[in-house]
Amino acid sequence: MEQTAKAAMQREKIKAYDDIIVTSQGRVLGIVTVQRLLSTLASVQVEMAKGTNPLTGLPGNVTLEQEVEASVAAGKCFSIAYADLDNFKVYNDTYGFKNGDRVIKLAADLLDHSVRRYGDATAKLFHIGGDDFVLMSKPEHVERICQATTRSFKRLIRGCYCLEDRTRGEVIATGRDGVERTYPLVSLSIGILEIGGPCSLQEIGERAAYVKKYAKSLPGNVYARDRRQPLGTEQLPGNGQGVCAEPAPLKEDSAA
Repeated sequence: MEQTAKAAMQREKIKAYDDIIVTSQGRVLGIVTVQRLLSTLASVQVEMAKGTNPLTGLPGNVTLEQEVEASVAAGKCFSIAYADLDNFKVYNDTYGFKNGDRVIKLAADLLDHSVRRYGDATAKLFHIGGDDFVLMSKPEHVERICQATTRSFKRLIRGCYCLEDRTRGEVIATGRDGVERTYPLVSLSIGILEIGGPCSLQEIGERAAYVKKYAKSLPGNVYARDRRQPLGTEQLPGNGQGVCAEPAPLKEDSAA
């Protein structure tokens, strides 16, 4: 529609609003007016904008839910990685919202670069609000994506601090309780889980939140992978619960 509208507007003024003939494999399907074409195009763009984060330009919750539901319905096996920034509020309060947006954009750019470089065409990244991101990927690619992102973020986040804080490796700030203390630099924590069969968005959300919480309990830039059975797979016989091991902490410098 965008290409057709652009071509129509490039015609002579007297012909700009002539009807457009629609064909398929040489057969005429009908005609559409330029007015209707532009109206439909505007509606599509509005709907797309509703699901796009204005800061990062990444799709948001609505698109994520649609992609997850479609993948589950199609019987695909895939990984979900839930990424979140640690100590971000302290940074925002100390350096201001504009610099806070800069940090969020840095995380988005690094995640997007890693998804494009180490994922395949099916890998997707979503910005679900604030400093929270979710990526979908094939299980065999997800750890490499997370490893590359956490390593890069650890190195580049230092450039978002003043020389004094960067040299000290921490920030002196007042917490919500009014007490002044030191805080670590902003870091990135990622929790990974597998989807292997039919399951609900609520089940996925609860598992993702659990694994992300576990990753955030570890210091520094880390990613953690859930060792339990993939969601939606049949339970193992005998125990009725599957594998109940804690998620595996995998720091950015450790081997997978």
